[in-house]
Amino acid sequence: MIKPAAFLQTAQEIVLGQVCTGEAAQRTACGRAYYAVYLAYREAIRRQIGDPEYDFLHVEFKKALRNHPEHRVNLLEQYVLSLLRWRIDSDYSPSPLTVQPSDAQRRTVESTTALGLIEELVRTGTQLPVPIKKIRDI
Repeated sequence: MIKPAAFLQTAQEIVLGQVCTGEAAQRTACGRAYYAVYLAYREAIRRQIGDPEYDFLHVEFKKALRNHPEHRVNLLEQYVLSLLRWRIDSDYSPSPLTVQPSDAQRRTVESTTALGLIEELVRTGTQLPVPIKKIRDI
């Protein structure tokens, strides 16, 4: 399994032109920045509930964070919503959206901040809201 931080590192390398350049790279960076946060949160949930196989859909991730009484979870929600929107737009809206290097760079900053929030929430023992479990296909 790829570590969540590896996705972010890939995004940062792309943004810095170390892997590739161009709009495709910027779109990829937006997606990787989101997945770093999604996977870090999933791992935190798996540890919190003691189920190493627990999985959830992206829509359930954002729903779980909605209207939470903990201020840091609300901040995390804002980053997740922004990152998810950019990930979806980058993957599924090839035009008229143009993803600039500055857009991708902002997503990596958002992702870095969101990862820090997840780490802080875990470190302080905050109960993370658990998204509804994904039902596996047979």
